[in-house]
Amino acid sequence: MRQTLFGSIKRSTIFGAFLILIGMLAFSGQASASTGSVNCALARVRSGPGTTYQVVGMLAQSKGVTILEQVNGWYKIEEGNLHGWISASLINQTTTNKVPTTTVHENSTVKVYVNGNMMSFDVNPLLEDGRTLVPLRTIFESMGASVKWDDSSKKVTASKAGTTIILTIGSLNATVNGKVQKLDVPAKIVNGRTLAPLRFVGEALGAKVSWDGENRVIHVDYSQDQGDASTPVGSEQVSAPSSGQTPSRSGGPNQASRLLEKAAEYLHTPYKFGGQTPAGFDCSGFVQYVFGQFGYKLPRVASAQALIGVSVSKSDLMPGDLVFFNIDGSGISHVGIYVGNGKFIGASSQESGGVIYSSLSDKYYAAKYAGARRVLK
Repeated sequence: MRQTLFGSIKRSTIFGAFLILIGMLAFSGQASASTGSVNCALARVRSGPGTTYQVVGMLAQSKGVTILEQVNGWYKIEEGNLHGWISASLINQTTTNKVPTTTVHENSTVKVYVNGNMMSFDVNPLLEDGRTLVPLRTIFESMGASVKWDDSSKKVTASKAGTTIILTIGSLNATVNGKVQKLDVPAKIVNGRTLAPLRFVGEALGAKVSWDGENRVIHVDYSQDQGDASTPVGSEQVSAPSSGQTPSRSGGPNQASRLLEKAAEYLHTPYKFGGQTPAGFDCSGFVQYVFGQFGYKLPRVASAQALIGVSVSKSDLMPGDLVFFNIDGSGISHVGIYVGNGKFIGASSQESGGVIYSSLSDKYYAAKYAGARRVLK
């Protein structure tokens, strides 16, 4: 009886200790994570800790997240079924439990600069057989080329200033103005985006492409005198003003008024990531659509739109100018259309009401303002 009782007590003690150990481990796991909330109107969630990683979702201001890890100024977060990485500058911690911190080399991903402007891609560049493949549309449009996709033949056609380039998915043969050129690696589709060898893409449009192996940076430099994606159909190209001269518009205020009236027709249209129709817009899709109604062929993404037209100082803004913002510290990532009196119209987050008017003097936008461009004639 005594032995049975002792054995029972011993088993109970071991079982109790086991439960305590499990509880400690569970508590330890919870304590290793912090919580926070988004401090900007709309934050991009990426598949990895850097701006070259694919965007996997968006989170609106004040949205709560769980912070799991920190890598070089990026938080690994989760929110419901959404898992990914957000720039730490866009998150305010609400609890400060210690999170694992990892240091990686900043050069672990390839960065691409076009005329000194860092490109932001929604699909990461790939290194394949010593060649860098990048999202083709982003590069072509940043250089002022128009891009068409033929799904039946799996061909991409890019045109600019008398140069026509055709690439076929999976083929080592490309054509430039009808002449066949051999590629070291073929174009391919990754996550719905067409990737092509950057050196070929750049040099085919007359750019100089250079590789900084130590810092894993590619520079694409080209002359902007070869044409401009902002040029309306049937009109002359936009030219930069001479030094010290404020760029003017030959179309006068009427053209800007008509454009802003058209933009106002879409007030409160829902925000849709990747949207470029009245069914739903993102910021650059809205700008591209509105300007397209007046014959202007603008690039698809904000970072490429920031390379067209002519630069305008904040004090010289006119209705119809494009205003740009660096939301997450990674480069141009938001755009709107200036309407006058310090306000602009653009597609904000769904929580903010989709297409709305905002003020440049608003504390949030004033801190993120990154410049303006004049595209209207």
